[in-house]
Amino acid sequence: FGQTLVQEVGIYYSSRTRDWYGREKPADYQQSFQGAHKALTYEHIPCGVILDENATLERLQQFPVVCLANTAIISQAETDLFRRYLENGGNLLVTGLTGSLAHFGRLQKESSLADLIGATLVGKLDSLDNHVRLPAGGDEDVGRLRGGIPADWPFLVKGPALIYKPTTAAAVGELMRPHRTVRQKQGKEGTEWPMSADAPVGPAVLVNRVGKGRVLTFAGSPDFATASEHHIVEARTLLRNAVRFLNPVPAVEVAAPTHIQAVVTDDPKRRVVRVHLLGYLSPPACTPARDRPYMLPSLIEEAPLYRASIRVYPPIKQARAWNPATVLKEQNGRLDLLVNDIHETLIVSY
Repeated sequence: FGQTLVQEVGIYYSSRTRDWYGREKPADYQQSFQGAHKALTYEHIPCGVILDENATLERLQQFPVVCLANTAIISQAETDLFRRYLENGGNLLVTGLTGSLAHFGRLQKESSLADLIGATLVGKLDSLDNHVRLPAGGDEDVGRLRGGIPADWPFLVKGPALIYKPTTAAAVGELMRPHRTVRQKQGKEGTEWPMSADAPVGPAVLVNRVGKGRVLTFAGSPDFATASEHHIVEARTLLRNAVRFLNPVPAVEVAAPTHIQAVVTDDPKRRVVRVHLLGYLSPPACTPARDRPYMLPSLIEEAPLYRASIRVYPPIKQARAWNPATVLKEQNGRLDLLVNDIHETLIVSY
């Protein structure tokens, strides 16, 4: 509609990682990239894409947080670019095998981002059914990262994982390898279906300060997990908590059901923010007889009815909903809506 998109997270897309790490199986990389996008969409965190082929410091600085979703191959030039971004106050969110592979896809002895992550690379788990356990108590940072996830509970974060030894980074929680049966160890039984957690092998999360910015590193891959067949809510919650940890006060914060997508735009000349809410609600559908589990979702038959809460952190002068039937209330700087529409737009003057 002619306004500037408000995008909190830039998801970095690496063609080099796609071509060499994902050479024989593109999903190894694509799944993490798509899972990061899915998690941010479900959590109503506006995001955009940064392409490695034309990434510049100016482009990175358009985003309070830049996400490296399983970006296994990172060049020296990219490392230098990320360092400059961090020194100027940017925040880096790192997952999975990011920085662990050399130019043509072989595992390195050390991560390309070791100084930025604040840890040395010990090794790579040969499993995908890995688990994370976050402790009870701890300081405020630990509580913010755990969020609504039960404490001291190992939960599945399916995807590739690295074992780190912290140097300058603060470590939070535990990465746990999966249990393996005798038959699995003998190669007589597959490991496609996840097993329970076994012993800890390293930290789950690393937090390191670089210049004016911070780097939050997941040893596992909550993005890969979110796009997998084992997409439990806690894996997605990890990504949401990490973004809010790195950027605690976003320009606009949206709380709504997961089936509602939020698109935020800003018109700085008129000092107007628009929050577009797109509701998609389809009835359940049976699994098809062929090509399981692929299927087309059912058609939309009814407009969704839902509640949403929105905070716009510049002081609000006036707010109205496009649909006059929408119930809108303002209290303590928060806008509460009751919406019964497929597309609603909240128009906020600040």
